[in-house]
Amino acid sequence: MSNIAQIQPAVAKDKLNLHSLIETGDVAPSADLTMGEIACSLSHRQVMKHFLATNKSHVLVFEDDAHVGKGIIRELKAERGENFTMVQFLEELAQTSETLGWHGLNLGRCWDHCDEDQEVMKMTQQIELVQSKRSLCTYGYLFTRKGAKIHLREMRRLKDAEDRARMFFPEFRYLSTRPRLLEQSVHKLDSINGEKFHPECK
Repeated sequence: MSNIAQIQPAVAKDKLNLHSLIETGDVAPSADLTMGEIACSLSHRQVMKHFLATNKSHVLVFEDDAHVGKGIIRELKAERGENFTMVQFLEELAQTSETLGWHGLNLGRCWDHCDEDQEVMKMTQQIELVQSKRSLCTYGYLFTRKGAKIHLREMRRLKDAEDRARMFFPEFRYLSTRPRLLEQSVHKLDSINGEKFHPECK
């Protein structure tokens, strides 16, 4: 994807000043957020702004520690043929926004209540799109243009963490893949994600 991908530099938490962000209206005074969570949300906000400055219909966002889950590519090739690629599958997923009316599709959810998933569409023998109750984590997702506009409107003043906030965007349909297509690398203890693996299901 090197010919179509664009790297968006992340907002560094050590460059931020909470008091200034509250004064400019970027963070709500009542927000109980770490500087890492604020930096994460501001980074995703920048991605949305850059996306809307293009004429593209969808944006596919990967954080730099995301990777395709074990066995996903092997399964796709077994079902669709050896020449089938992950990029082709992601394009198929993007096209479902028109028929299903979603604004965001989480490719790497975590800590979800998977036993309450509602199946929406089957993509392969093993992979389906679901309406889930608690689709946390933001290290890989697809957004439509309308989804990006809703995101910028709702995240103009940060009140909650990026992934928790998305669950309550008005008029925003947020689906997930089951199983998740992406995994996230385990981080050091002082990172925003902590030194542990984040499972797909709670």
